[in-house]
Amino acid sequence: MQLLPSVFTSTALTLLASLASAALAQTPAPPASPSSMMRIVIRDVSAGLPAEHFGRLPKVIYRSGSCCMRLEEQKNPETGLHLVFITRAPDTWVLDLDQMLAGHTVDETADKAAHMPVLWTDGLSGLEFGTELAFMREKSATRDGPVACGSQRCDRQSVEHNGYKVVLLTLVGRDQPAQISIGTPAGEQIAFAYDAYETGLPMKAELFSLPPGTQLLKSRPETPPEGNTGL
Repeated sequence: MQLLPSVFTSTALTLLASLASAALAQTPAPPASPSSMMRIVIRDVSAGLPAEHFGRLPKVIYRSGSCCMRLEEQKNPETGLHLVFITRAPDTWVLDLDQMLAGHTVDETADKAAHMPVLWTDGLSGLEFGTELAFMREKSATRDGPVACGSQRCDRQSVEHNGYKVVLLTLVGRDQPAQISIGTPAGEQIAFAYDAYETGLPMKAELFSLPPGTQLLKSRPETPPEGNTGL
């Protein structure tokens, strides 16, 4: 199951618009889960994104391996939706917190794992929020620095792969992501800043289930288009 920051809002709008036959959500108890999780806070800081764009607002990600993921958006002033995306593979729910309505899809692919790519493209398979350091190690990224990153000092890792150039800034001596940028073959520049990157947190299984009282709506699966961006 792909949980994709680059297309979250557009996918949710399509999903929620196609829903019918509301019924009280009865979600199963969470299965046995890993004992730890990550918490990541990101902002889209791409140069071409307007300052007032919704994508620039912080988004909070919770991740536990490839089984459980959650992304919390701010309320979108244009759509009025306040969305949370929850995956407990192979199930994914799109929840509107204001209306307490949720759409549901089931991963029918062979993978049946949760993914959160930084960019939705086969050209950067494996580069996800939560796996950035492993991706750079696997691709033998070059290192240099330190360089300035905001008010702090960062090491810089960079790699070119399938026509994409990926640059990851990590806090000096900590291997904690501070910013990631991607240059695409089409010349587009995409960048995300990390306001928080916490690992080894105690697992909270309730984060990966719908809250009590949610109305569950029947829906059809939707497949996001490749290369779409705009958190």
